[in-house]
Amino acid sequence: MPLTQEHIDSINAPYIEEAKRKRESLEKEVVVETTIKEVSPTENVKVETVEKKADAPEAKSVENKLSTQDLIDKLKEEGIDVSSLDEIKELKSKASRKPISEEEIKANLIEFAVKQKNMKVEDFMALEELKKTSDYDVAYKEFAEKQKVRNSELTDEDIKKRFDKKFGDVKINDDGDEVIVYDKNDLSEYATEIRNKKSQPIEGLKKEYDSFLNNTKAENDLKAETENLLKNIPKSAKVKDGEKDYELNFDLATTEMLRNQVLNTYRLFVKNNGDKSVFKVDEVIQNAIWNDPKLRNDALTLIKDSHADTKVSEAL
Repeated sequence: MPLTQEHIDSINAPYIEEAKRKRESLEKEVVVETTIKEVSPTENVKVETVEKKADAPEAKSVENKLSTQDLIDKLKEEGIDVSSLDEIKELKSKASRKPISEEEIKANLIEFAVKQKNMKVEDFMALEELKKTSDYDVAYKEFAEKQKVRNSELTDEDIKKRFDKKFGDVKINDDGDEVIVYDKNDLSEYATEIRNKKSQPIEGLKKEYDSFLNNTKAENDLKAETENLLKNIPKSAKVKDGEKDYELNFDLATTEMLRNQVLNTYRLFVKNNGDKSVFKVDEVIQNAIWNDPKLRNDALTLIKDSHADTKVSEAL
């Protein structure tokens, strides 16, 4: 179930009411001191009024009063499965987003078709026009074109007679005249078949467009995730020798190599549907240290030199 503003308001309502009551109680704690100066009977009486608000902290906001876990529990009661504050923020963001109109979707689809599939705007306009055209006109136009292909010698009158014979019956109207009455069901079925056939390329394109959007979103999400990961590439890492740790510093070239290693490993991890929450940059770096020949040699040299320094210190 998606998180809507209605859900958010229902969850926050009791806390808003509590904050309101707190504010009202604070406003009532006003001490009014009135002093009357002693004056002679002929002088005017001057009254001084001083308002003093009782010192008290402001009522805490709803956001501060409602803990993350309380909000998660409340949402789960509403049937919304979330487990972290980031997920709550994402759902709230989605709920507040303005939905894309049908016209915007159509415009985006046409742009995709023109740029990615070399289609023409006229193809879409023709389909829209076909949807607005009556069943009779759609059926007659298609029927006439097929008849012309079969026999180019046919006149419009010949084609009309054949069309009337296929889709209509001769009836006598109230004035005693012969009229052609068309079977609406037959015309509708034939026209629908034509529309469906002509719209198949567009329907197929919609599936491609949806796939394109999903892939684009996935790629953008992956890009954002990897950018965050790459920010965490350290300038050094600890290498262990027994119970002792040694700090291995990376130069710029090594740092860039590690960035590529983390990036490629994460992309492969995601491609294989790995759980993103268990991906650890530190593990990738440790694997790189002991599998890359240069880094492995740097690590072993660091440990060896540290042992030598220790022995020298002990000897002194």
